[in-house]
Amino acid sequence: RRNYYGGAVLWSPRKIREANTRLAIKERDKEQEKINRASNKLAKEKEAKRKRVKREESKKRKENKRAIKAKNARLAKE
Repeated sequence: RRNYYGGAVLWSPRKIREANTRLAIKERDKEQEKINRASNKLAKEKEAKRKRVKREESKKRKENKRAIKAKNARLAKE
């Protein structure tokens, strides 16, 4: 059987300082992680945009080549 005695928990000044330090470190790490996630997200978005632009340019080049080839084929028939 456990006996629970009511009363206040006493913290020494040193323990309070240590707890505050731990909390500050935890908050700082949390904020840094948030910044890192945002930075990674921006990098991914930039990379996706770069790939999309590259893909569109490639598509336009292929379409131009096809158009030129078709035009040359028509001219060759005439």
